[in-house]
This record gives sequence, structure tokens and C-alpha cells, in this order.
Amino acid sequence: MVALLSYHPRDVSANAVPHNQPALNWIGPFGAWMAYGCFLTLGAAAFVLPVVLFFVGVGCFFEMFAYLRRRWVWAVVLLICCMGLLDIYRHYLGGLERNLGVVAGGILGRNLNQHLFSECFGAVGATIIFLMLYFISLLFLTNFQLGDWVRALWSRRPRAGGKAVTEEQALEQRARELQQQARKLQEEVDRAGLGADMQPVPKPTVRDLSVPEANKAARGRKAAAASPAPEPAPADEGEVIPAHEVAAATTAEVLGQPPEPVADSAEARAAGDKAETAA
Repeated sequence: MVALLSYHPRDVSANAVPHNQPALNWIGPFGAWMAYGCFLTLGAAAFVLPVVLFFVGVGCFFEMFAYLRRRWVWAVVLLICCMGLLDIYRHYLGGLERNLGVVAGGILGRNLNQHLFSECFGAVGATIIFLMLYFISLLFLTNFQLGDWVRALWSRRPRAGGKAVTEEQALEQRARELQQQARKLQEEVDRAGLGADMQPVPKPTVRDLSVPEANKAARGRKAAAASPAPEPAPADEGEVIPAHEVAAATTAEVLGQPPEPVADSAEARAAGDKAETAA
């Protein structure tokens, strides 16, 4: 790029005799001849070549421009379009040709128009083709999303009523829709009896918070003390057991011997009657 910008036609012996000694080109004689070769081949389109090569090189190091490594063909198409357009309208670029010492579109642009584009399509048709290919190549090289841009432009068009849909209005409409959805979800949760943690809500309990817990406990103790003690139940009446049923065991019964037959005499009956009387 530096050699192209500092190019002077008289630095090259092919353009002037004698040529500049030393060369005025900032890169010296090498830069002068390199710039002359680029201008002779590509014409003024040579100024586009360093820019394209720069971005393709940047794509090798930065992911942001990595797509340019796969689209170098469109860079070539861009150069061809520039050369063709410059050659078609070279009659209006006389000053540029005098400064460069070459034709405006270079040797390639001149041959493309003479044998292909201008020969087959004429100046107007070739111009339309070159412009179309030029803008297509720019779309691919800049990664410009034309479809998204057209859709965004179409969405901002005025409506039938003459009111333009602004971004703020669209956001407000979206907010209202979200509020309606949230309200519907809340109603469904309320009908299902679920809380915010999606767990069943327990039944509510009523508590009197106007009375402290200590007063309630003291009131309970007073009520318990004031309640009358229950009357004692009447004692059960004793059962009278006859004396002959509680008579002392005999020696034979204690030793496990069979009892001797007791004579049914008047003395035994008299002894029993005395015992009953004593009881």
C-alpha cells in the first residue's frame, strides 16, 4: 500500500528517460517497479488489492474475520468488477491515467471488456453486470445479512392507520402479554391449591394474637383451680362372712392328711352358734 500511494510514473525507466534518480517512491526502486506492475495489470483497482489481502490475512488470526478465508473468490470478483468499470468509463478518467501512466482499468480490465463484457453486452449491460456482481461480492465479504435488514426495515414500515410501530410500543405490548400469561399461571396454581414451592397449602388455623401466651396459660391455671373437686364415691358395703367359712385349718389339713369325719353332734352345732353370735 505504501508503494502504491507513493508511486510516481517517472520512477520507472519504462515511462520516462531519464527516470528519477533516486526514485521518489518510499520503498525505493523495488517499490516503484512493484507499484508499476500492479497498476499496469490491474489499473487503479490495484488500490483495492492491499485492502483485500489485509483482511484475508487478519482472518487467519482472528475468528471474527475467519469467514474471509473461505470467501477469497468474492475478493477476486470484486477486483474484476473494479477493473471492468474503470475501463468502461476510462474516457472520464483522463487525469487518473496521466498520473499513473497506464490505462485506468489495467491490461486485464481492457481485455475483459474488449473480448467479453462490452463486446457481448454493450457499455450499459456490462455496467449493470459489474455493479450487480460488485454489490454481491460486498455482501459476502462484509458478512452483511441483507435478509435480516430487509425484515427489520419492513417491520418498521408505517401501518395502514399511519402510525409507525416504535420499539417502545413493541416492548410495551410484549410486557402486557407476559403479564397476562403470569396472571393465568397464578390462577391455575390457586385452583390447584399449591403454594409458591409447588407444595400443597396447609389448612389455615385461627389464633387469637391479641392475648399474650403467658396470660392465656395463667388463665388456664386459674380455671383449673376454680373448678370444684369431685365428691368421693360412697364406700362399698362390707360382706358378712359366716364364722364356719373362716374357721382355722386343722392339723390334718395342714399336713395334707385326709380329714377325719366330724360327728354331727349337738356340741358342734352349739359351738358354731356361739361363733356366729360373737361375730
